[in-house]
Amino acid sequence: MPVRRSERLDGCELVWTDDRIAVVGVVDQVNAGAVAGRLCAAVAGVVTVIDLGGVTFFSAAGMHVLEAVAAAAAAADAIVQVSCSVAVWEIAEVCGATDLPGLVLDRYPRADPDEVEGRGAKP
Repeated sequence: MPVRRSERLDGCELVWTDDRIAVVGVVDQVNAGAVAGRLCAAVAGVVTVIDLGGVTFFSAAGMHVLEAVAAAAAAADAIVQVSCSVAVWEIAEVCGATDLPGLVLDRYPRADPDEVEGRGAKP
C-alpha cells in the first residue's frame, strides 16, 4: 500500500506517494524557494516522478524551481520525469527550458475535446 503524505505551502500543496511527488496550485515568487527545496530533497531521495499537472499558475520564479531540480537530478545521477500542466509547459517553452539535463518534461495529458461535456461531447 502506497504511503501518502502532503504539505501545504503558500499557494500550493505538495503530495508525496512513494517515488512520486505532485504539486497542486500556484508556484510563484512567494513559494518557489520552498517548493524547490522540497523537490530537490525529494529527488536526492527516491523521487523519480514530479507531477506538475495540477499547477494552475507558474511564474518565472518557477523556472528556478525546474533548474534547481535539474541540478539535483544531475547530482544524484538520476533522470526525473516531469509532467507539466499547460501553465508550466508554456513558461518552460518560452524560456527554452523544455530539455533541461536530468529532466524529461512532458505536456500533461489533455482531455479529448470530444469527450469534454459541453464542448461537442458525443451523446
